[in-house]
Amino acid sequence: YVWKPLSGNQSYIVGSYIVPLSAVRISLPMIGNIDSTPYPEMVFITSGSGGTARDMYALKFEPSATKGNQIALKWILPHTDNTGVTGATLFDFDQDGRNEIVYRDETTLRIIDGSTDPGVDTNGDGVGDGIKAIFENVRSGTLREFPIIADIDDDGQAEIVVSGWDGIANTINGVAANTANGYLR
Repeated sequence: YVWKPLSGNQSYIVGSYIVPLSAVRISLPMIGNIDSTPYPEMVFITSGSGGTARDMYALKFEPSATKGNQIALKWILPHTDNTGVTGATLFDFDQDGRNEIVYRDETTLRIIDGSTDPGVDTNGDGVGDGIKAIFENVRSGTLREFPIIADIDDDGQAEIVVSGWDGIANTINGVAANTANGYLR
C-alpha cells in the first residue's frame, strides 16, 4: 500500500499492488526515480519457499488514474536470491538524471537501467537490454544486505562495495570453523 498522509482525516490510499502468494519474503522497498518521469518508482525483491518467486519488482505511480488505483506494475526481473530480503541501491552513473539500480543477488551483481523492462532482449544476445553491466561470481549467502556506492579511494569515481563469500570452508587448527570465507569486494 502507498498512502498520502494529510491532516484532518484527509489521508487516502494512493494505490496498492498485490504480490503473488508464492512470494513469501519481501525486501524493504527502495524508492527513487529510475526513469524520465517526475515521479519516483518503488523497487523491491521477493522470494518464496523452495527458491520460487525470485523476482525484482518495479512499481510506478500513475497520476492520471483514480485515487486508490495510482500504483501499477512497471516490470518484473528474475534473480537468484533465495532470501528475498536483499536490498538494491540507486546511483546515477552516467549523470543523465535517471538512477541506475545496483543489485547483487547470490551470484551476480548487475547495474540495471530500470526506465524500461530490463529483462527484454531485443538484440538476441541473451541479456536484457536494460542490464548495463554484469559482474559474475560475486557470491554471497545474502540476507538483508545491499551494495554501497562511494568514492572509497578519493579518485573522483564511484566504487561499488559488496560483502560476499567464496564457498570454501575456513579451517582453524584443522577444524572447520564455518562454511565459507567472507570477503569485502
